Amino acid sequence: MTYRVTLQLGLLIVLTFGGIIYLPIYYFFIHHSNQRFLAANIKHLSSRDLNLQKGFGRSNSSVPNEHITVITILDNTMKLKDYALGLDTMRCYCKGHGYNYILLDLSTNNSFDKACKKQHIWYRRHCVLAEILKRSPSYNTSDTWFAVVDADTGVINPRHKIQEWIDETVDIIFYNRIWQFELAAGIFMVKKSSFAQKFVLCWSAYPDFESKSLQFSGNFIIHVCSIEFKSLPEI
Repeated sequence: MTYRVTLQLGLLIVLTFGGIIYLPIYYFFIHHSNQRFLAANIKHLSSRDLNLQKGFGRSNSSVPNEHITVITILDNTMKLKDYALGLDTMRCYCKGHGYNYILLDLSTNNSFDKACKKQHIWYRRHCVLAEILKRSPSYNTSDTWFAVVDADTGVINPRHKIQEWIDETVDIIFYNRIWQFELAAGIFMVKKSSFAQKFVLCWSAYPDFESKSLQFSGNFIIHVCSIEFKSLPEI
């Protein structure tokens, strides 16, 4: 019994002090080095005349690059510095492929205030997205797409094109989280269509959740709307 207690105590001490020693080493050497490496490569890519459209990535869709818009919606300019690395990779990626890129800060842009009055960003951004879908150039609506990404999303392999994940037979594309299989709200794609606008508005139409514990899970509303929209295909 004494041996077991001593062993457990020794293991606890090793784990505690090991963590105290490891974390500073990780932060100052590994993490900092990775940040510098990524920042240097982003700077290098930004200074070049990028043309990733020729010979890079396979495309499963006929949607032209210029008909695809990558959009990130924020509500606080101060957060930009925290997300600078990821935003830079996304900006370079869009420039290289010829995609449109929109970084929308709702704290400085009031053009959506009248249509979208709710305050919580996780709900308001979907209302703003519906307005953007309505106001955007028509092109051929069947080949106009928006890729909505969180500000903390970065590009790892720019050779892959967004068209690889576009299914032109549907209006909205989500992905499943690998650990509990829910539909995720961090990255999704929508076609410029009336169905997509209605679904996104449904997503933003639950103000009662803002004051409850479900407010931190915008993903929850996706499943509610999936039930309400009877025509939504099974995932």
